[in-house]
Amino acid sequence: MLKNLLTDSSTISGLILLFFLPIIESFNRPLAYNLLLLGSLLIALPYFLRKKIEFDFLDVLFLIVLTVFSISNIHSLIAMRSYTELMRYIAYFLVFIGIRKNPKKELIQKIFIAMVLVNSFVLSCLAIIYEIRGVYLPESPILGMNLFYPIYGHNSLADLLIFGIPIAINLITVTKRKLLWLLANILSLFLILNLVLSFGRAAMLSLTIAFMALLLLKKINIGVKSWYIAAISLGIITILFFLSSFVYSNFLVNSKTKAKTIRGFYKPIEGEFRLNYMRQAFIGLSLSPIFGTGLDTFRQISFENKEKDAYSMSYYVHNHYLQVLAETGVVGGTLFTLLVFLVLFALYRSMVNDRNAIFVNGIYIGLLASSLQSLIDYNWQFFSVFLIYWMGIALLLIKTQGNYCFVVDSKIHYVFILIVIILFSFQIYVSGTPFYRWILITT
Repeated sequence: MLKNLLTDSSTISGLILLFFLPIIESFNRPLAYNLLLLGSLLIALPYFLRKKIEFDFLDVLFLIVLTVFSISNIHSLIAMRSYTELMRYIAYFLVFIGIRKNPKKELIQKIFIAMVLVNSFVLSCLAIIYEIRGVYLPESPILGMNLFYPIYGHNSLADLLIFGIPIAINLITVTKRKLLWLLANILSLFLILNLVLSFGRAAMLSLTIAFMALLLLKKINIGVKSWYIAAISLGIITILFFLSSFVYSNFLVNSKTKAKTIRGFYKPIEGEFRLNYMRQAFIGLSLSPIFGTGLDTFRQISFENKEKDAYSMSYYVHNHYLQVLAETGVVGGTLFTLLVFLVLFALYRSMVNDRNAIFVNGIYIGLLASSLQSLIDYNWQFFSVFLIYWMGIALLLIKTQGNYCFVVDSKIHYVFILIVIILFSFQIYVSGTPFYRWILITT
């Protein structure tokens, strides 16, 4: 009884630590990173305290991916950055295992839904506040990665909204209370409006494709009318946005009016450097084709191969799969892409469209949209966005029964969690030292 109480409190404590991670990351990214490590440990701890633990094929594949990532870091160009990034992936694995194998998924799902909607709403409000002239909050995060202020041409709030919008629409389709139904409609419209104002082209396109795909494949049976309305509305908005942005950026703006362009909406073809970043990624891959140059080392490759234009250098490839390929080689890149594909395929095959799994549609659309967006954006470089991604997967992925690759019934899993605790503790400790900050700044 006491053991169950301790394990339950551990999971809830971990979820509480991570609940406001998107907001915390927007103001203090190092703190958000440390909370990610601590929260993931607490979530996974109950699973590793069992007398025996089971790993199915997807669990094992995730472990193999982590192993290859570790090998790729041995000869990393920037050892400390690679180590830091590896700890992030281990944290996601712990969340994946801890939530997927937790018997109280219904409670975790409620916390997850609240987490996505609350953070989406609060950050949307902050985005609007920051757009109002003369209104500023203390310690403006405009010089770093955040989820509510436009930095690199658009507002990365869109990366979170592609999870929040389908969940809010899902709430419309299943609620029976008129007041709650009205609030869900208002929230959906509010989040869609903020998606448009974010100027996040990749997010808008990915979310529209995800909506259309599931409807065309007839995987949505609950409240189909609402889903069709949402899909058609998003489609129209996305098409109009792309067309107007293209015409405005390439034909209406000239050299005299260039200084007065609408920030984020101005996207000329000549200013698109994604193909250049992808070329640099292949240059990095050529340096070490098998195991890559180490996690989070693309920035070094990009810096060494940049052109005269300042925007020809980037920390990220704007294609997460290609970045992993460049940094961990053919082995790591192939295995990671395979993991994502198999997980999404498994979820697609097992999707349940009844009222006992009311948020399956909304969560899966967000997962699919985020996976598509990562082909042309750096959305998974946000700690909280990638956390929400793996939390959603763990909630929807059905635990296999009697189909395990192996079962660990010895003390091995205690050793594993002890090693992880040591690794995380070392990372949290060194991240607060001046030397570590100097390493990150100078590399």
